[in-house]
This record gives sequence, C-alpha cells and structure tokens, in this order.
Amino acid sequence: MGRIDEMLQLLERMRVNLCKPDVFAYTAMIKVLISEGNLDGCLRVWEEMKRDRVEADVMAYATLVTGLLKINMLY
Repeated sequence: MGRIDEMLQLLERMRVNLCKPDVFAYTAMIKVLISEGNLDGCLRVWEEMKRDRVEADVMAYATLVTGLLKINMLY
C-alpha cells in the first residue's frame, strides 16, 4: 500500500471514528506528500479537503504552492 492510500484511509478513519479532519490535518498530510515528491497525492488530499468542505487557510495554500513549485523543480 502506498503512502497516499495510507493517508486516505487515515482520513476515512478520522471521519468515522474520531472527528472531521481540519485544515491543520490536511496541511500536514500535504506537507508529508510534498517531502516525498508525490504531486498526485498532494492534489488528491487537496480534493479530499474540498470534498469535506474544509476551507483552506493561508498556510494550506502556501504549503501547496511551495510544494508544487518544489516538485516541479525536481522534475
């Protein structure tokens, strides 16, 4: 199982068992995926955040944009 699958399962467990993931949880997941160079994973988690109607804050946008630029520079 890949890292993105693990994160998506974690999000689902949070939704079912604990609480709705917040912007901080999504931003942390995006940051981990960026550190691994996983652009597709970043965008999937971002879409999950939108699906859960979690509003991105400045830090979430900055993390995503910085990561997209970083990943693009690696390829």
